[in-house]
Amino acid sequence: MGKRIFASVILILFILAAAYLLTNFGMGYRFDFGKKILTTTGILALSSSPQGASIYINDKLTSATNTSINIVPDWYDIRIEKEGYIPWRKRVPVKGEIVTKAEALLLPQTPSLKPLTTSGVLSPVLSPSRNQIAYIVPFDATPSAIQKGGIYVWNLTQGPLNPLGNSPQLLARSTNNLDFTNSTLIWSPDEKQIAAAFFEDNKILTESLILPLYILETGITDQIPTPAYSDSLNFLLSTWEEQESENTDRLLASLPLRLSTVLEDVATNIELSEDENKILYQATGSASLPPIITPPLIGTNSTPEDRNLKPDNIYIYDLKEDKNFLVKQNSPAKSTEVNEDILNPDLEIAKKILRRIVNSHQDIRWYPDSNHFVMLENGTIYITEYDGLNKTTVYAGPLEDSYVFPWPSGGRILILTNYNKAGSASPNLYAVDLR
Repeated sequence: MGKRIFASVILILFILAAAYLLTNFGMGYRFDFGKKILTTTGILALSSSPQGASIYINDKLTSATNTSINIVPDWYDIRIEKEGYIPWRKRVPVKGEIVTKAEALLLPQTPSLKPLTTSGVLSPVLSPSRNQIAYIVPFDATPSAIQKGGIYVWNLTQGPLNPLGNSPQLLARSTNNLDFTNSTLIWSPDEKQIAAAFFEDNKILTESLILPLYILETGITDQIPTPAYSDSLNFLLSTWEEQESENTDRLLASLPLRLSTVLEDVATNIELSEDENKILYQATGSASLPPIITPPLIGTNSTPEDRNLKPDNIYIYDLKEDKNFLVKQNSPAKSTEVNEDILNPDLEIAKKILRRIVNSHQDIRWYPDSNHFVMLENGTIYITEYDGLNKTTVYAGPLEDSYVFPWPSGGRILILTNYNKAGSASPNLYAVDLR
């Protein structure tokens, strides 16, 4: 009887010891045979796109992505490499019992370039949802241009049978009496309409504004454009502004109160990431962003943040981690001011049109994975992590103005350029393939 009790006690103690060891093992504790003590470790969770990249920790080849590594708490220099891709680097801290994540987007060293149009493209404009693009095919006296010239909309959303999205749809043809070649396109907030505005010499000035504008329905192909004169145009643009204001109010209402209060007072061009966990915005004044999550979360991004907002700077706020990162300094918003001394009855209409046109041209846009953004700077396209690190050049060739659009599903960037100026006076759309 005594032996049976003794055996039961030993078994219970063994189970308790095993449970204790397994629990501590799961929490990152390891036995240091050199020091003969139980020490805590942290976990490095390393991933990359594409997978199968080599992982170097402090310049030592350690493993391949995707993987998790138990490691002694300290600062480490991480490098992730794959043949044909630009190496990814970051210095990260590892803390005991904490999982530190590092996700590398590997970009090709020599991205391929694929032409998407051949008939010429002018003034492309991305829709508010970032899923469609409107553009103009120039019109001239050649038979081909007579057939193709006009305003097009291209739904870039991919499917199993349409890897480049749906085919572009012709909304309205240019004619000898109404040539859209020199018009400027403006999306409605709900993407159901597009306005084509005309300006003398393409100058966006009050005194050079020529009315009427033409309104197109995006769901109708080969339509007859509807002219909108002062009264109806003013009503339409006011309706669009109300829709945009309602969209912004809904966005701000969904945010924590202390955050939305600051953004409402000193922010513009507010744009959610695709996963709705981060906010890209531009400061219009000085402010201090108060702590939203208290106490601060552990295991968050270690990149230093900047919560002191300054005018014209562009920031990204991480809703999940309550982190605010400065991603571009001193980037003055394009002016929407017009000369109010000009006694023009269409002044307010001109200001509304101008505001919409200016807001549609951005040098920074979200990349679809929500962890990066695409930035155009001094004629070069970069992809950068949302905290401002790993700024990587993806294209430094010829470009037309600032027409750069991330593809909705990721993996490529849409640009406007002309690689054959001798054979074509107009640029075309190209895809910069990043896979």
